[in-house]
Amino acid sequence: MGTIAGIIASFAASHLGGMAIGGLLTKKGWLGFATEAGKVLIKRRQKQKHAQAAKDAAAWLKENAK
Repeated sequence: MGTIAGIIASFAASHLGGMAIGGLLTKKGWLGFATEAGKVLIKRRQKQKHAQAAKDAAAWLKENAK
C-alpha cells in the first residue's frame, strides 16, 4: 500500500511542478505563441467573469428591491 501511495504522490508532485514551470515560462514570455494564446484566454475569461458578475448583481438587486 505504501508503494502505491508513493507512486501517486510522486506523480502529483511532478505534475504540479510541471504546471508551475509551464506557468512561469508563459508568464515570462518564453513560450512564444503560448503567451499570446494565454493572453487571449485570460481576456476571454475576464469578460465571462465580468458578464456573470453583472448578471448576478442585477439579479441580486431585482430580488432585494422588493
